[in-house]
Amino acid sequence: MHSAWVPSTMVSRLDTTTGRPTLVPFTYVPYELPRSSSTYAPATPDIGDSRQCVAEMPGVDSASSQRGSRPMTTTAAALVRTWAGACSLAAIAMRIIGLPTARSGVCASRSIDRPGSVEYRSNMHRALARACLGLSLLVGSSACAARYQLRDAELREAREQDSLGRLRVYPSNRLVSVYDEDASRTVTVSSEIRQRTNRLKYERVLSTQIDGAIVEEAELNGVPLLWVTFDRGCLEAACAYGFVRTEDGRYRLLHVPEREGFQAPKVFRGCTLRRHRMSRGNLHALAEANQVYRYVRRRGPKTVFLEVRKDIRKRTKGRRDRDRGVGRSS
Repeated sequence: MHSAWVPSTMVSRLDTTTGRPTLVPFTYVPYELPRSSSTYAPATPDIGDSRQCVAEMPGVDSASSQRGSRPMTTTAAALVRTWAGACSLAAIAMRIIGLPTARSGVCASRSIDRPGSVEYRSNMHRALARACLGLSLLVGSSACAARYQLRDAELREAREQDSLGRLRVYPSNRLVSVYDEDASRTVTVSSEIRQRTNRLKYERVLSTQIDGAIVEEAELNGVPLLWVTFDRGCLEAACAYGFVRTEDGRYRLLHVPEREGFQAPKVFRGCTLRRHRMSRGNLHALAEANQVYRYVRRRGPKTVFLEVRKDIRKRTKGRRDRDRGVGRSS
């Protein structure tokens, strides 16, 4: 701590009772400089005088005038150091993952008039390069074979090449079948009646990346029906899923295989929420030949249909010829 002292002086003050000027002595109060400043007194004389000199006048408390110059307590200093350390760690972490920090923005604003690269621009370029690389990998991996709706044209091509059994199909959405076992109930009567029920809940999940094979073709009410298996151990229609062709040409889910010892399955699209549970019904009109699994929304019914992967590459070879002309006749 450094202190600055003011020379002893007397000032004249007008007494309100007698109306005559009187001399009033001043009390010398030490001025404590803050830690961050230099050892000299402040350059502004008004600030220094207001803190250094307090007249002995009635109604003025010398202790209250020193409140603004109290040093920082130990607890406050510890909190400030903790906050500064947390900010430094956050800045280091943001620099590691490649995000622009507030410090980089300050440096950029200070050096915007100076030649050279700006720090935050390099961070933006790095993030943009990473995004472009990820997008190119995503597009490149999916550009080989895209997913299309399974139509009669694809089935016709597979039959012509005798490859219907090797054709792989995929569900358009995640399909969950929930099987509930018949509950076993026990009742015990003593001073109270105790009822206990136990049952097993089994879920069968088909994701959009699981491939299936067509094991059998049939007809239902004059419409083609495909029996598709998604399990290597199932090669019959009894344990396969049934997809029937609807009026728009898609093959939608019609039948879910049952499980022995369990109740009829509950079919869900996407997740096992109550609002995502599907039931058998018509899509648009009562005159439709078959009922498929769907649940109704404002934009229309939601169903599960079959898709197939197709690798389409269109190549065009250019050729140019120029006519020479017939020439002039002689």
